[in-house]
Amino acid sequence: MRVRIWIAGLGLALAGCAGNPNAPTATPSTGTVSPIGVIGTPVLLVAKIPACAVTALFAAPLAAASVLERPDPALAPLRPDEGASLRADLDDGLIANCGPPYVVTRQ
Repeated sequence: MRVRIWIAGLGLALAGCAGNPNAPTATPSTGTVSPIGVIGTPVLLVAKIPACAVTALFAAPLAAASVLERPDPALAPLRPDEGASLRADLDDGLIANCGPPYVVTRQ
């Protein structure tokens, strides 16, 4: 099984290196693939997937708990929703860890 995983990984790495030999080298303005992008993108994804999973693992229960904790209805006009800032911070963290970029570029 390990051999198959290594062969699949090697095949994907070689497929990422394949391309037109006459193509111009990558520049930020043209948007073509750069060598650092081919090498760095798998590493980025290997780091991004666990970071996203751990962030979601902690953010989901915290967001749910922030909704469950409600102020007393009599004090509601006097106290703003304290969980709203926590949910905004959790949302920002999820966007930062799970959102783009998904590809390494030269820019």
